[in-house]
Amino acid sequence: AGNSRDQALAFQAAEAALRDAETVLNGIATTAAFNNTNGLYATGQAPDIFTNATWTGSASRTGTAVANVPSPPRFIIELIGVTGQPPPMLGGYGPSPGVDQITNFRITARGTGGTDGATVLLQEYYGVRL
Repeated sequence: AGNSRDQALAFQAAEAALRDAETVLNGIATTAAFNNTNGLYATGQAPDIFTNATWTGSASRTGTAVANVPSPPRFIIELIGVTGQPPPMLGGYGPSPGVDQITNFRITARGTGGTDGATVLLQEYYGVRL
């Protein structure tokens, strides 16, 4: 029962970190900050998520603390790229770049449970119109 509780806490912490990362992405206007520091990585530059060093210092970002979890969850965000095509130009209206383009990111979150021995890694892809 204790191990199940520990694992459930770790999962909840990782989910909370995913929501924190989504909040960060919803607040950006450009991808200029994705320069491989402070948990924001350019395409193909994310660190090894299975290395403990990824989850300390400036390699990742700290999420919101979770009750009964001594270590706050952490997350990294990697820029994946842009999908979609700009809409066709309409006569007399000019171009409207970016309307149908989605900038895609991969979020990786790590949560620990009641002890640091229980860890959960979650990933999701998230798209934002910039």
